[in-house]
Amino acid sequence: MYSVDAYVSLHRSEGFGLTVAESMYLGKPVLSTDWSATAEFVNTHNGCPIDFELVKLERNFGPYSKGQYWANAYPGEAAKMMQKLVNDSEFARKIGEEAAKTIRERFSPELIGKIYEKRMKSDTLWLAMTISLTQKQINAVTGL
Repeated sequence: MYSVDAYVSLHRSEGFGLTVAESMYLGKPVLSTDWSATAEFVNTHNGCPIDFELVKLERNFGPYSKGQYWANAYPGEAAKMMQKLVNDSEFARKIGEEAAKTIRERFSPELIGKIYEKRMKSDTLWLAMTISLTQKQINAVTGL
């Protein structure tokens, strides 16, 4: 990732989009299909979301079942954005800086750790109420 000028992910369906997030963390401009999980953190201020046509699958395709949907990104739109990144270095620099800022602020290990900690304590409290643990046992597990 260090050696690229930009990262392109014209995916049909994407989980979290780890390589997209990694590229953004490194300050790389990202072009990404504006669909699936990457659409939750790639926007016009920190990247180049690429529009798409939503397609209903007419047959099973690998892990995707007939009737599910996936996105077909518009390659012409992606090509225009690539040209803009090449021809407008200030735009590319600004997008990359905003990308890094987004990932560092919204997905830092500290922030994600706190979210997981809160969730685990919540699950523990729910379990405690379900199986009637004593307050001392709850405190020992949650650290409260």
